[in-house]
Amino acid sequence: MTVTTAPAPPTPTRPPATDAPGKRRWWLWLLAVVPVVFLLPPLMLVMMVGGSGGACGPIPTLELAPGGAQIAGLNPQQTRIAATAGGRVAARKLPAKAAIIVIAVGLDESGLRNLSNPAEPESMSLPNDGVGYNGRSIGYLQQQPQWGWGTPQELMNPAIATDRFLNALLKLPNWQGMDPAQAGHEVQGNSTGAEASREYMGQATKIVAALSDNSQVADYVETVGSDAAAAVPEQSASPGTQVKPMKDGTYQVSSPFGPRGGEQHQGIDLAAPVNTPFYSVADGTVVDAGPASGFGQWIVLNHQIDGKLFATVYGHMYPDGVLVKKGQKVTAGQLIGKVGNNGQSTGAHLHFEVWDGGHRDFDGGHAINPAAWATTGTNPSGTAAPGNGDAASGGGACLPQAPVPGSADIEGFRPGGPAGPNIVAAAASQMGIRYSWGGGDLNGPTKGISDDGGAGDAHQDYAIPGWDCSALARYAVHKATGKTIARTSQPQSTGGIPVPDEAHAEPGDLVFFGGQGSATHVGIYMGGGKMVNAPQSGTKVRIDNIHNGFSKPITFRRYH
Repeated sequence: MTVTTAPAPPTPTRPPATDAPGKRRWWLWLLAVVPVVFLLPPLMLVMMVGGSGGACGPIPTLELAPGGAQIAGLNPQQTRIAATAGGRVAARKLPAKAAIIVIAVGLDESGLRNLSNPAEPESMSLPNDGVGYNGRSIGYLQQQPQWGWGTPQELMNPAIATDRFLNALLKLPNWQGMDPAQAGHEVQGNSTGAEASREYMGQATKIVAALSDNSQVADYVETVGSDAAAAVPEQSASPGTQVKPMKDGTYQVSSPFGPRGGEQHQGIDLAAPVNTPFYSVADGTVVDAGPASGFGQWIVLNHQIDGKLFATVYGHMYPDGVLVKKGQKVTAGQLIGKVGNNGQSTGAHLHFEVWDGGHRDFDGGHAINPAAWATTGTNPSGTAAPGNGDAASGGGACLPQAPVPGSADIEGFRPGGPAGPNIVAAAASQMGIRYSWGGGDLNGPTKGISDDGGAGDAHQDYAIPGWDCSALARYAVHKATGKTIARTSQPQSTGGIPVPDEAHAEPGDLVFFGGQGSATHVGIYMGGGKMVNAPQSGTKVRIDNIHNGFSKPITFRRYH
């Protein structure tokens, strides 16, 4: 999760007639590789019919056992997808290698996230884990309906998507004797080749090993070759007496220590909302605090633990999320900062490093695996650093809560990427939130205002947070560009850059109804005649066709 620009997605090398590839997403290589070491309480397999799975019988879906059991390092959604994939392999009595291949491809293609896509509008209204923008690729395997993989409804069902992948895998001659990464490539057909999923084989193997604790998922002891055996580096440091950098339950590990994208990831990423607090893991001294290349802002601490020098690094904060100063003494469990999404970052998280012998830039030490430091020790108390202004009065609660424009801890949002798709992503992140007349500002939904006994009052828009159409458009543009446009649709319809007609409109353009300067409604154009829309009181933010029942003329303006 460490770049702001990325190459355009390659095109598939071959479009087979029946078993077609899902194209590579431009940001796939940014996705975190998720480590898995063990399974907590076993998963519970629940057999249900979930739609057509070809000729392989009923589709089983898997639910987590009571108590929130999940695979270590995966969030519940990722766990469910991994377990569903393993369940389909087990139900079809296929060898473990099939599960390793499909899960590795899922890690590569989506980070085991069931992604919708505005280019397939039907997918946006189906259960999903976020929004993607690679061609028409959808689901956790990024399969494309036009290549014959199935309907959007089918491909947004992880069980059916898995079956479609397995059907194609089984058509490969001697697939069991193939290099697993090559087999995955042959099924997907990506021009990036087998290397695209090779780096994920070690993590996929660990996931499959964890799933083997489930009595319903058997035969997961197979040797799959040296490529799949590549493990996350074992090197770690004894943390000694310490405090965890973040409180349990406030974060998810989104990327481990070790090789990533052809480079060494020197720490681990702890994904959490912007402004989530983090803490010093031990007594120490602030070596540096402020701007740092790639980090936006960072904090570097030196610690003497059992007579040995260690350094810890905390990165990607915004300036107001740095709560200590260079030279300051800190204590274990002291509040030192707030999570941000600054620098080379694609989602809000704390990047946490541990260096044996002190940090390379100051002491010449070397980075070690910080996993033990993040997971052992006591939970921090939340004590603020003395002498740091507002933060000293209560754990930094008075820090601004509004995300910084463009930071957007939003699924599918690409900081530094094309503004148009980011505008769509920001708007789509609000789908399902109610309409409230006069509601919404640059920070999110707000209570609306009275419309003097009209439909808004009848639906209590004045009392319930939500969006009206122009506020949603304003919010999305601001998130993507940092620009603050007019509040209502009439002046919005005269600003920006005019777009001649629908044929020239692009995703992220604003679409207005009722004429330039006299618009009565606005939506966020997605392409293909669709828009993200906050329609009217009594409805929720949703996808609509721009030609269905809206005032004419229809005009477009570009604010990016």
